[in-house]
Amino acid sequence: MRSVYRAYGYDDLLLYVGCTKDVGNRLKQHRQSSRWYYRSEIIKVRNFESAEYAAEVERRAISRLCPVQNIQHQRDYRSRLKAVTRDKSAFVDRRPRSEKLIGEIDAFMRGQFSPVISVE
Repeated sequence: MRSVYRAYGYDDLLLYVGCTKDVGNRLKQHRQSSRWYYRSEIIKVRNFESAEYAAEVERRAISRLCPVQNIQHQRDYRSRLKAVTRDKSAFVDRRPRSEKLIGEIDAFMRGQFSPVISVE
């Protein structure tokens, strides 16, 4: 079985789409090495029986939805990269400062932050 996962940040901004055999392990790897992981608020997971079909779903999602942090399967990567680096707002959290946000920052600093994971 394969899973396709989509990570969304603030204001439903699609950050990343991926495909894996082991979602838990792959998200652990992202937590250690991916800048987008701590910007994500929700990760939606969908399971597929066929590895080939899951890979095709991932490829089409990346190609059509243009997640901010995906490089693979982007049709016009150079122009996408220029647009993303020009539009810094994609990386800015526009939420007002609040106790909840301060709590999230504290949890992040202690390594305890993780996004909500939703299995569809």
